[in-house]
Amino acid sequence: LERELFDRRRAHLQHALDEAGAPTFVLDCAGRVALANRSGRAFLDADRGLKSDNSGLSGPSLAETLRLRTAVQHLCSSDRADRAITPTIALVRKGMRPLLITLEVLDRHDGGAAADRVVARIFDPDQDFTSLITPACDYYGLSPSEARLTRWLTTGRTLADAAAAMKVREHTARSYLKQIFLKTETNRQAELVALMLRSAVRLAPGRRTQVY
Repeated sequence: LERELFDRRRAHLQHALDEAGAPTFVLDCAGRVALANRSGRAFLDADRGLKSDNSGLSGPSLAETLRLRTAVQHLCSSDRADRAITPTIALVRKGMRPLLITLEVLDRHDGGAAADRVVARIFDPDQDFTSLITPACDYYGLSPSEARLTRWLTTGRTLADAAAAMKVREHTARSYLKQIFLKTETNRQAELVALMLRSAVRLAPGRRTQVY
C-alpha cells in the first residue's frame, strides 16, 4: 500500500511538473535529479549550460557546478524561516547570458522539518520568447501580421530588420506598428516590447491557449 501511494504521488508530481512551462527539476540534497519535466529534459538535451549525470545536476564549469550544489545543500539544511527567501543563482555560460536558477524546498507530506527535495526552476535569458507572447497578442486583438511583427520586435530586431524578415516594405511594417500601438495603448517600440515580455505566458510543451 505504501508503495502504491508513493507511485501515485510521484505520478501526480510528474504531471504537475510537465504542465509547467519553465524547465523544472526536483533534486535531492546532493543535487541529483529525482524528477524532471518535459521542458527540463529538452533543456538538458539542448546543451545550454546544464547537464545531468549520476553525480547530479552540473553547470557549465566545475566552479559553477559547485556553486549550484552548495546552494542546494545549504537550502536543505536551512530552517523554515530561511526558506521564506527564494535563492536565485546566476550560472555563467560562455558566449551566452548567465542562466538563472531559482531553488525552493519541496514540502514534505509528513510535515517533517528536514528537507530532502529541492525544486529548481530554470530561466534562460537567451530563450526565444516569441511563442510565449502569442497569448498576449491574442488578448490585445492583434491581426496575424501585427502579431508576427510584434514577435519579431521582441527578439530585439529593428523595425527595418523585422520588415525584411516578414518580406514586407518598411512603410507597411510601420503601418502595422501604428495599429499595434493603438491596440496595446503603447507609444514606443521599447514600451511595446516591455509590455509583451511582462505579459509572456509560459506554456507546457505543445500546449495552446485561447483568449476569451
